Amino acid sequence: MLYLARKIDNFLENWHSNVDRMPLIVKGARQIGKTASILKFAKKHYENVIYINFLEEPKYKLINENGKVESVENMGKKRLAYEIKKFKEGTYMLFNFEAKPDSITELERVYRITDDVIKFIVVRK
Repeated sequence: MLYLARKIDNFLENWHSNVDRMPLIVKGARQIGKTASILKFAKKHYENVIYINFLEEPKYKLINENGKVESVENMGKKRLAYEIKKFKEGTYMLFNFEAKPDSITELERVYRITDDVIKFIVVRK
């Protein structure tokens, strides 16, 4: 398939080379190639890629509609204490967010049925 180079390509490469980078949320106008650019970049730099469209997938809408994400921290790839679903290591992510209790219950349910999430814990403050 033909791929047209975009300004975001350089931005993604610069983001990737930054050792203090934060997880990336891409927003913008529809139908301009955001998804194609992100997927091309991800396949070039990572073994596994998880694509989540928080606005279109109903099971993830609760993050935007019923709460507020305060911070996201990529804690890096670490060896798991024990093998889970044939995985020996995983990327640890820490999300601090504010949400209604029923949203948190739904989020936990979604995590349980999402194959890409191998382990999770939700801690209430």
